[in-house]
Amino acid sequence: MPLLALDERERARALLSHAQNNLTEAGRVDRMLAYTYLLEGDVASARRSFRVSKPLPYHPEHHISLTQLSFAEGDYIQAVKLIEPTARTAPDYQSFLMSGTPRLYLAFGLLKSGQDLERAQALIKEVKEIYVSKVLAGGDSPDPYLELAAAHAIAGEKDEAIKNLRDAVRLGFSLGEFLRIDPLFESLREDPPFIEIHNELKENREHRRARAGSEGLLAEVDIELEKIGAKKRRSGLGSAFSLNRRLEGASIETKTVLRPSNEKADASSG
Repeated sequence: MPLLALDERERARALLSHAQNNLTEAGRVDRMLAYTYLLEGDVASARRSFRVSKPLPYHPEHHISLTQLSFAEGDYIQAVKLIEPTARTAPDYQSFLMSGTPRLYLAFGLLKSGQDLERAQALIKEVKEIYVSKVLAGGDSPDPYLELAAAHAIAGEKDEAIKNLRDAVRLGFSLGEFLRIDPLFESLREDPPFIEIHNELKENREHRRARAGSEGLLAEVDIELEKIGAKKRRSGLGSAFSLNRRLEGASIETKTVLRPSNEKADASSG
């Protein structure tokens, strides 16, 4: 959601709350609303957002989101139970907000719970082999680099994790605030290179938010939200979501986020 990419949590939450109360199939809305709370460390509210409507329990994104909640609550055994079926049926499914695939979430859960370290290591090795092949095949998607960064992070290989994370950012990854709460990167959160990447993404996001504000898009969202609140019905949601889509131009990250000095450092280290 572009509003979340701009870290406009309150506006996103207002829009999503209206949608959740007025749409009959609000599973995707539930998940996005939950993430607005996770960004603030409010796990209880994130959990409650799943109980308002009837999500689609068979969807991989739903299982990933519930697994994220279990990680945030420190319940790694439950997380493994939640993600295991999806890791079998859709091991390479890419979440629309968070890094990592079900296969890698399963590996992380197994490591944190201490249930099957040998299997966890085998899964991490499998992820590396698959996504190194994707990188070698070429393309301009940040996803393979992000998956490799996460795999190296949970394996304790910090230098490789940072290198791949920089490549993901160079190719357009921009969700710095989600990176901050992503459990797969928890081992890097206090490391200066990771903090530097996060801060640069934040600086770039503020530039994009200012652009959205100067173009009047955020004000238009506020007007539509007021209309929806006054009508107490769903008729205004289409206009609000249409504006949200127009924000995408301001929320999409450029592919030149990292400063030249960092890119040169990467080149010399490679």
